[in-house]
Amino acid sequence: MKSQFFIRYRFFVNACTLYKSKIKFLLNGNIAITIFFLIFFLESKSQITDTTIFPLNDYLYTTVSNPYPLVNTTKLNAIDTSKFVNVMSYGAKGDGKTFDDAAITKAFAAAQYGVIFPSNKTFLVSKLSAINLSKDIIVYAYGATIKMADNKRYSALQFNYPTGSKTKNFIWLGGTLDGNKDHQSWPGSPTGNNTWAESHGRFLGVSWAQFALFKDITVINTVVDGIGLERNRIGVISDCKASGGARIAWSENAEQGTYFKCTRGESRVFYCNNVDCNGGSIGVHYSTSNLTTSDSSVTTIINSHFKNQSQNPVHFEDCRKIFLYNCTVEKDVSSEYDWDFQISNQTWIASIKKCHFRNIRLNFNQVSSLKLAIIDSCDFVSEYSDYQSALPAFIDGRATICINSAFKGKVFSKQSWVKNTRKCTFENFGNYPAIQDAMNVDSCTFNNGIVKPIDIVNGGKIYRCTFINCKTSNINNVLPADDSWKKIYLSFINILSDKNNYLGRIDCGQETQQLQNKLVSTAVTEVVTKESNVLKSSSINLYPNPTTDVVHVLLNEKISGKTTLNIYDQQGRIVQTKLLNKKERLSVETFDVQALSAGIYVLQIVNGEKKVSLKFVIK
Repeated sequence: MKSQFFIRYRFFVNACTLYKSKIKFLLNGNIAITIFFLIFFLESKSQITDTTIFPLNDYLYTTVSNPYPLVNTTKLNAIDTSKFVNVMSYGAKGDGKTFDDAAITKAFAAAQYGVIFPSNKTFLVSKLSAINLSKDIIVYAYGATIKMADNKRYSALQFNYPTGSKTKNFIWLGGTLDGNKDHQSWPGSPTGNNTWAESHGRFLGVSWAQFALFKDITVINTVVDGIGLERNRIGVISDCKASGGARIAWSENAEQGTYFKCTRGESRVFYCNNVDCNGGSIGVHYSTSNLTTSDSSVTTIINSHFKNQSQNPVHFEDCRKIFLYNCTVEKDVSSEYDWDFQISNQTWIASIKKCHFRNIRLNFNQVSSLKLAIIDSCDFVSEYSDYQSALPAFIDGRATICINSAFKGKVFSKQSWVKNTRKCTFENFGNYPAIQDAMNVDSCTFNNGIVKPIDIVNGGKIYRCTFINCKTSNINNVLPADDSWKKIYLSFINILSDKNNYLGRIDCGQETQQLQNKLVSTAVTEVVTKESNVLKSSSINLYPNPTTDVVHVLLNEKISGKTTLNIYDQQGRIVQTKLLNKKERLSVETFDVQALSAGIYVLQIVNGEKKVSLKFVIK
């Protein structure tokens, strides 16, 4: 179900797109859209739903418990390298003394399937080699090192497919990329040579691929960017490590470096799995032009670790949908490190789940069009001993929902700036509020503070909260008879593949206690049909159950052809019906049930002569 607001919002955005040349004086960038959204968001307080596409291929898969794409190592382990060319056969020495640039270029020019960099060899490079490709290529470099020579550049290898093509796969497996930063010229270099050797640069990059995968790579001692993915349809960084990069701050010299970067407006999807970044300027960076941001742009970062980046551990610019899961982001208490996990510009959806933040701020201040930010089951810790040197906040600016999370320690202005907060704990907030500009605060605990824990906006409410060791406390309101205020906490994101297969659902604190990121199980839905000729229960999922306003029915590929869906009330009357001509693929059908009275209902699905009935509850 889409609320009235989102229908009006989508119409407004579409109208602006169609007639932007005539109404530029109204827009002034995204200001009008942002104001429009914020006004109606505050008025509606309604459930927000979204469907996000995670493109997959033979090298990627998801699991029942994890909709985020993972790398298919079984397929990679089956790679036949017998037809690959060896760079040593084209003149490479691999002795760490001889420049191997020309030999590497020749090997890729000759390769039909792939290229091997032998282990226990160090291949010295001295310049940028732009290598044009037209075929699927796999690089096998386990145990090998590619190192930039002393006093040279920062860029070594750039692989280019034809402009706009996006039809081929580029896969690089294993090896170490060594930028040799302590022997290069850059501002802050130990050599004393403080001029830039080139305008920015990246050690290794690939452009215009259908699928670009970098796995099991170690990036060390880079001056600016390590691995760059530019204008690819799907880019993946998996099981990679990075450390020792130059600590460059944009505020000091209008420059920065990124270990793993996805860039340019034609880039669509960026998946980071099991990435470990230590030091340097930026860990992971998604950066496109805000004039070319794709509505299908999406980033996932899962099972990753970021520590002590001088600029930002992670920086998002103009990516519509961002998913962070099971990550640790931290910095030591030191002024030389920055504190911002930056989410900026044209982000629509941000889901941050089961993550740990130590001395780090989630910064939403520059987001121009945020629809939904879900911060769920995270913990935030500040180790600063005084307020003046502490980070500004744990969560700062425009975040919409925070649930099941813990905040502890001193910050400079507030622990969180979140509109809707539920089942969270706030400890040692001291001289500043725990929550700023709150709309709804429910079932939270506040411990140890000398100011009012909650800064409520006009019309905001507090329900069922506990205040411990607080010198002054907010009034703890009783629950209203109308529970429409709960709707925002029932928001969710359905995840589909690009082939419309259902991968999973990311909930926002559903009352049904469904496990996060798991396919909704029929175990929560009672099958009441007793006929022998019935559909298998594994063919159907119904959720959420209980519900308040919508019921989603997941039908798998075994159900095809003419299908009828009927909802019966307790008197056996049909209160809603749908007729489908279903294709042989997973599909999700949605019923708007908010007009129905509370009670028990039965959904009957009839497919030919087969049928099944499932019971659900409207609260």
